[in-house]
Amino acid sequence: MELDLGKVLEQTQEVIKLEKIVNLNDQLRTEAKGGQVICTSGVFSSGKYNEIINEVRNFNNFNEDNDPYKEHDFGKVVVDGKKPGQRVPKYGNKIVWTSQS
Repeated sequence: MELDLGKVLEQTQEVIKLEKIVNLNDQLRTEAKGGQVICTSGVFSSGKYNEIINEVRNFNNFNEDNDPYKEHDFGKVVVDGKKPGQRVPKYGNKIVWTSQS
């Protein structure tokens, strides 16, 4: 059986790319560095802003159900029985806003 070095290189590059994405997403989630942290008005008005932010910051229970692409870009935390979600959308260098409709 012959080893396909091109395929091995491609797979290695994909692993390196995924590791970089995970590291960047973890850095944003845990340290608020490398991007913008945006919260909904519901988080701000909940009276639990700091608690929610701390839960998101400390979240590390990534699994197949909440992280199917293994990028650490989504998760759910529980604060007082409620489940505010966390999401790290990828906008690149420009953020494109959508309408509320």
